[in-house]
Amino acid sequence: MYQRETTNHRVQIRRHSVKIFMLIAFLFPFAIYLITLNPSIGFIDNGELVTVCRTLGIAHPTGYPLYTLLGRIITFAPIKTIAFRVNMLSALFSSLASFFLFQFLLKKTNNVFLSLTGAVIFSCSRIVWHQSTSAEVYSITFFFLTLLLYLEASDLKNKLLLIGFMAGLSVTNHMIIITFLAPFFIYLLLTREFKNLKTILLFLLFFLIGITLYLYLPIRGTLQPLLNWGRPVPFERFLWHVSGKQYRVWMFTGDISTIKTNILTFLKLTGSQFTPVLIVFAIPGIYHLFAISKKRAVFLLSLFLVNGSYAVNYDIPDIEPYFIITILVYTIFIIYGLCFFSKRIKWIAFASPILAIFVVLCNFHNANERQNHIAYDMCSNLFFSVKENGIVITNDWDYYSPALYVRYIEGKRNDIVMIDKELLRRSWYFDYLNKAYPWLIEKSHSEVEAYLELLVNFEHDKLLNPDEIQRRFIVMINSFIDENIAERPCYITFLNGADRDASSIATQYQKTPFGIVYEISHVPDTTYFDYAQFALRGAFATHPYKNKRTLTKLNNYPNMSLKRALYLLQINKFHSSIKTAAFSEKWDETKVPSIAFQAVSYLFLDQYEKAISFFKRAYAIEPEDAMLEHAITMLESDNASKLKQEFTTLLGINQNYTKLQK
Repeated sequence: MYQRETTNHRVQIRRHSVKIFMLIAFLFPFAIYLITLNPSIGFIDNGELVTVCRTLGIAHPTGYPLYTLLGRIITFAPIKTIAFRVNMLSALFSSLASFFLFQFLLKKTNNVFLSLTGAVIFSCSRIVWHQSTSAEVYSITFFFLTLLLYLEASDLKNKLLLIGFMAGLSVTNHMIIITFLAPFFIYLLLTREFKNLKTILLFLLFFLIGITLYLYLPIRGTLQPLLNWGRPVPFERFLWHVSGKQYRVWMFTGDISTIKTNILTFLKLTGSQFTPVLIVFAIPGIYHLFAISKKRAVFLLSLFLVNGSYAVNYDIPDIEPYFIITILVYTIFIIYGLCFFSKRIKWIAFASPILAIFVVLCNFHNANERQNHIAYDMCSNLFFSVKENGIVITNDWDYYSPALYVRYIEGKRNDIVMIDKELLRRSWYFDYLNKAYPWLIEKSHSEVEAYLELLVNFEHDKLLNPDEIQRRFIVMINSFIDENIAERPCYITFLNGADRDASSIATQYQKTPFGIVYEISHVPDTTYFDYAQFALRGAFATHPYKNKRTLTKLNNYPNMSLKRALYLLQINKFHSSIKTAAFSEKWDETKVPSIAFQAVSYLFLDQYEKAISFFKRAYAIEPEDAMLEHAITMLESDNASKLKQEFTTLLGINQNYTKLQK
């Protein structure tokens, strides 16, 4: 009797401990995510997705109806900003992914410590953590991946029906899940989960029930929401949208350079997700898994290969999240490796959470978005650069996407017309333009209609003359400028060399750097633009962490201010040039030319001592610059007049500009 009571007591203690560990598996990553959550919007799709959620619109392909509806619900939460609430959705579902991964690993290892370690290192891997602190669709996919693995390993009654429904529902979030579902369904067949034809048919029925959420797209599309990407009605356009037709040009192109680049990206990701330390456990984990279950080992390896093969053949810049299934499999292999060693050294399992804490500490700096206002501030600074009622033509999604949120959700600068040049290659976008700016389309009616005539053929793969549609495309864009420039200031965010269309746009106008845009005009604005008014939170600080994309965007500030300083120098606005160059001097990338421009301005102001001082400052940083050394020598030998002539030629300074203006 006493022995039986003791056994029951131990069972109860274990059940309670398992519940505690399950709770930790959810709450620990959720707390970490909230601490490091982006307070607003980031680059890429954040602004668009938050706007779509709030307005119940239709996002870029494949539409993401599940994310949109869940995002819409959470926007009503009474906490902080709309963007913050939608960011919380990512944190919530990634934490749920951790919860179900813990339960799956517990089924396989029967060890709460190893299971918790696996859940945490996956949740705090760089990819998952980064996607869990801002508005992105991938966290819901993380959730479905771990949920489906758990359901397959569980003893739930009628679990196949639940698996079928959840699998169908998962497809309505992101199509990358298909690289998981295809091997997963084959595995279910091979393990004889499907007992008979009736089971298979019921499974397919529930799968179809789940996937019917895609009907949101045509239903909502007929109501013409603010963002109606792809206009997914009729059925043909619906298929285009859910299949991501517009992105197929970047899939499986066979381009060797793309494959090599993505393979290198994957190898770097593998080493950086949990730090290289944990790699040593993965290989023994594969060996141990084969010893336990060859079918499961082959299944996981097939997931790794199928997902990896798809991702390396997709030519997009933000490819990292597409490797998430391989990272999940990698995590499972690591835990099986720890399990392998713990059978020989008992304390390894108990000590394994230390590895999880190690991963958290190593990745915290890179994943911390808590003070990341960079994308929001860049959008605000773009608006600060644009005068009232301005028209901005951009090819930069990292400008356009945040602007959607700032304008339509926060209601700021609705006087500005924002046109995404690349979206003009899609017919649905003209529905949006006609709704948002009917006067714009009306003034250029003939040019728009002429272009749309060929655009329809292009979208149906029936275009016979690519040169003609390109010609009409440019004519239409120039018409937007020509028909409105007398009443509205016009701007562009790109120049020749940075965009293939730039050399054909606004050719009869000057394109002058102004803020972080280029003003299109016959007579440029030569007034001083105060770059010091820009919001630059975190731009110079070590926090938040800045990846390559962010650093590239931040370079717009020094590059554009330096160009403005040079322009002011060329037209004899020396005092304004000095103040503008002082701003660009703050960045290392433009420090030397900024100091040199200030020196040249002082030279033309006949302040030779200051000119020498600034030339020497620049020369101290770049002692190999022969021009700087020559300028110092010329000034010290009283040859200022000759040096002025040399810089007039070198920098294109118009010494007659002031006289001409008078």
